[in-house]
This record gives sequence, C-alpha cells and structure tokens, in this order.
Amino acid sequence: MALLVDGWWCEAEELQAYDSSATNVAGEEGIDLGAKMRQSEAWITDKVDDFLRWESNCGQSVYPHNGLTAANAVVDERLKRWHLTHTLALVYRDAAFSQVNDRYQKKSDAFDKDAARSRAEYFQGGVPYVGNPLRKPATPTVTVTAGQQGEAAYIVTTTQVDSRGDESAQSDVVSVEAAAGNGLTVAANGLAAGNGWNVYVADSNGVMRRKNDAPLAANAVWALPDIGPAAGPAATDGQAPEGRVKERRILPRG
Repeated sequence: MALLVDGWWCEAEELQAYDSSATNVAGEEGIDLGAKMRQSEAWITDKVDDFLRWESNCGQSVYPHNGLTAANAVVDERLKRWHLTHTLALVYRDAAFSQVNDRYQKKSDAFDKDAARSRAEYFQGGVPYVGNPLRKPATPTVTVTAGQQGEAAYIVTTTQVDSRGDESAQSDVVSVEAAAGNGLTVAANGLAAGNGWNVYVADSNGVMRRKNDAPLAANAVWALPDIGPAAGPAATDGQAPEGRVKERRILPRG
C-alpha cells in the first residue's frame, strides 16, 4: 500500500464514479477538482497525525511501536472513501457559495454526513501503519538513447528498496515515445541514504514489470538491454501494513 504522505490517494475518475455530477459542477463553477482533492488530503492527514500521536503514545502497552505519525500510515479503501466524500462536500460547498443554490447546499450537507460516518468507521476500524515507512521515489530521469530497439512507447516507474528488502510504492510514471533505433536509460531520484531501487517498465498489457534482478545502487543507471525488456515480476502496491491503531474506548469507573 502507498503511504499517506506519498499523496494523491485517488484519481479524478474515482471522484466522478462516486458522484457523476462532480466534474460538470466543478467545470461550470470554476472549481479546481485537483486543488480540492489536495485540500482534503492535507486536512485528513492532519487528523490522522493527531490520532496516531495520541493513540500510539498513550497505548504503549498495546502497540509494538510508539510515537507513530501520519508518516507511518498507509492508504486503504476506507481512507479513500473518507477522502472522496470529504472532497465532494468541499466541492458542493464552494458551488453553493458561488450560486447561493439550495440544491448544492443539500448535496454538500449530505456528503458532510457521509464523510463524518466514513471518518468514524476509519478510526474505529484502525489506522493501518508500517514501522519503517519508505516514501515513494521522486519521478525518475528517463532518457532515450541510440540503440537496437524498434519504434516503441515506454512507460517507466521506480520504487525505493531498503536494506531489509522492503519496497515502497511506485514513483510517478514517465512516458516516452522513441523512433526505431532507440535505447533507454533510467536513473532514480529522491532516494533515502543507503537505499537502492527497482525499475519497472510496462509490458504490452500495461502491467508494470521489474527489469532488474537485484536492487540497484542509488547512483546506478539502468540501461535497456539490446534484446529488449525481459518479462519480470509485476509491481506491488508498496508496503503491507504491520498492524492497525484503533480508537480506544475508555469507560468511566463505577
């Protein structure tokens, strides 16, 4: 799973699937959907950070890790649901203010209630976390060179790998088109000190497949072999959660 702090938890298409009017309303009212999604991410990240700091420090006898923060949290479907409903509440709130429109206000209120319910379910079910979080790398440097390949389009991404073999979520992808007689090199960016990296290239079905046998050194440059990209294991979604921090229920004495 991707880390919370990696950002961009959902695509605009997921927002549209949740509410089919969202894109049209945003376009008509001049609302930047991407900005609203980032605003929601920042607000939710603050809430998750406060929750983890309180619960993990006060529940040291319960959790193997203390001092957890939003940097340790990973994204799951429950968080996405909270994020989508909260974003839609923000969108329709802005639309209602712009048009003084009761219909938009009612939708904003409805999504506010959905978001509050999703938030409660999220914390009650527990915030999934990892003890040793690995941020996704920065966008890699992809260079088309002279080589032996036919005309091709390449879609490339990288991941960060630590000394334990844990692997981060994928970096943002880079897409390049190359004429016949091409080659390709890839360099990773934004790695933590001491970590290596993996390179993935999409196959003909769009599946990201690893192209190196062992993690590459931070300063290594991967070059596409003359025989072309070999099939490798498919990319994972990032680090699996090690546990969940749940909202404690403190009952009064007596």
